[in-house]
Amino acid sequence: MTLSGDGTTHKATQMNARHVNYQVEAGSGGESTTTEHVTCLLGVHSALDGSSEQSVQAWKDILAEITEIYNQSPLKQHSGGFFRVVDIFFKVAGMHSDHCAKEKKDAQLLEKEKTSAVYKSLGEDAIMERSNQELQPDYLEAWRDMIKSVGGAKKWSALSENEQAEKEAGMLEQLVIKLGKDRLEELDENERRILKLFIWAGCGCHKDLNTVHGGNMAMMAWWDENSIPGPVLLANRDNKAVLEDYDPELDNALPAQDRALNMTSRGGVKTTKLAGDICNNKDDKKGYHDDFRWWWAKNVGKSFTFPDTSNT
Repeated sequence: MTLSGDGTTHKATQMNARHVNYQVEAGSGGESTTTEHVTCLLGVHSALDGSSEQSVQAWKDILAEITEIYNQSPLKQHSGGFFRVVDIFFKVAGMHSDHCAKEKKDAQLLEKEKTSAVYKSLGEDAIMERSNQELQPDYLEAWRDMIKSVGGAKKWSALSENEQAEKEAGMLEQLVIKLGKDRLEELDENERRILKLFIWAGCGCHKDLNTVHGGNMAMMAWWDENSIPGPVLLANRDNKAVLEDYDPELDNALPAQDRALNMTSRGGVKTTKLAGDICNNKDDKKGYHDDFRWWWAKNVGKSFTFPDTSNT
């Protein structure tokens, strides 16, 4: 399965939406069973903050709630078995998000959770397949390392029962992970590749926009390289006043005019941006949003809102 998610703020509150994508059996045709991909919404939840650590913890909490519901359901009683969060992460093969640094870090942390789940699952299998006598050397080594980490036998004896129990639980978890790592190395290369597979996929929309942006920059550079004037300058009100007396054929531009030229763009992308500022400004108190829609409905006969060029 793969995970996908994104977040935004609403009235200063961080909100995150999450989905899971996986295959299910769609039906049986004779001896063969067909499968299909499905996408399930895991909900839209508020977060304490916008950090990746908080986001990954929310993933774990949501999946833990799902496993708890399943383990208490009649379905579990009928099918048997016990479902855990580690079993879900074991099957995660990728993450889909946008390209922002926060979402990339989310994917990196989720990949660590997946890797840990693989180690734990393989380690548990190794423990189940080995006898106590075979496990004893690994257990004694882990025990010695735990005693050494707390400062020796005297300091260990000084710990409370709860503290000792917590340390032992951590020691056993690390032992399972160590056995899982050893088990993973024993597998052939193809099996290791499948178990370690985790692919991050970014939002294709951003890449499409980057091609437009890069193509526009290359085209404007081509005008200069080939001494072609290009489209008319689209200066704002202040720069227009500065450039009124500017003559491109004379090499006597003032410093203020050079600065205004560097800050002034031209061409189709700039024209589209200006049209968006007029017909669909990101500030709904500016522009002619309703006038444009009314005009379009009357003259074209369809309901239409100018594209949101402020975001693109």
